[in-house]
Amino acid sequence: MSIDARQTFEGRWDPEQKIMDLVVAMALLDIDALLSHAQTQSAPETGDTLESPAIAIANQLIERFPKPWLMRNSDGEYVWSYTHGLVLLGMQRLAEQTGNTQYYDYIKAYADHFIDQHGAITSLKLSEFNIDSVNAGKILFGLSLPNKRR
Repeated sequence: MSIDARQTFEGRWDPEQKIMDLVVAMALLDIDALLSHAQTQSAPETGDTLESPAIAIANQLIERFPKPWLMRNSDGEYVWSYTHGLVLLGMQRLAEQTGNTQYYDYIKAYADHFIDQHGAITSLKLSEFNIDSVNAGKILFGLSLPNKRR
């Protein structure tokens, strides 16, 4: 008799999603170190421009998930979440260092998708509040404050 994780966790366990979550988490684990090298660097021998790892990761995520809210689902739903906040805060720091507005636009698309015209987060149910939901809210500070590079 084998045990199926999907049955054990009543369908809430998705191994493929967990692997993707781990890949994203590992890529962003050392985001501060990567951001210190966010500016492009010249290769000594050729003079070619090399892309920093942080820029490469951000661009790959944008290419793979053009709609940022599709980056990860939770129990089969796409919701305002900690993981999105983690990734988008990293992109916000990258945007601040590089001045690339593409990252701000990506972050704004996420906020616009989940926040209605009255300022309510549509997928956030206060009756099911989890402190992890606060993390994604941190992106709103960067979107609301004037920035010299935008």
